Amino acid sequence: MSDASDTRGRIPLPVALVTLAFFFGAMKFPGFRPIGARTLALLLPIGVTWAGVVKLRDAHPRLRRAGVALGMLVALWAAAPAARVFFGLPALGADPFVVRAGAAALGLGSLALEAVAARRSLRVRVSAWLGIALGFSVYLASVPVPAPDREFGVAFVAALVGLWGGGLAGLALGALAARLATRPAPAKPTAV
Repeated sequence: MSDASDTRGRIPLPVALVTLAFFFGAMKFPGFRPIGARTLALLLPIGVTWAGVVKLRDAHPRLRRAGVALGMLVALWAAAPAARVFFGLPALGADPFVVRAGAAALGLGSLALEAVAARRSLRVRVSAWLGIALGFSVYLASVPVPAPDREFGVAFVAALVGLWGGGLAGLALGALAARLATRPAPAKPTAV
């Protein structure tokens, strides 16, 4: 017997299988790699942001709206370096320091959101999901525009950096923020 709340935010199996087939095809066929890289660059920030924000579906309306607003900001912040690298839009390129500072500010916002959710007894891990998109954007901010035959490698490395850098940092810091937010108040001494 499974509860519907256990499956919220998870990627459905058919979507995961089609995505894996698509990217294994991009790895196998060199002519398909630029399309796979550009698809990954567009869909990864949107997908991981959605996976994090959808967990707030049953939260208080203000918390849910704050999560959606933060998720939209993160997705846009992560899409700008990807558009510069993979779609040749230099106007969207920003100094890597600015991208890192913005990612840090958005990461702090996700930690605050996770702490508030933890105070309301929700385990959402929103900072881990948003951290993946932020790590992806931080890596791409310092990457020069690659040749078309190198795009898939750049996208793949950016996804790994996002997952293991931003996602892992978001998971650890989010767990710490949730623990600090739900720490019980110290007991008052009683007079005997």
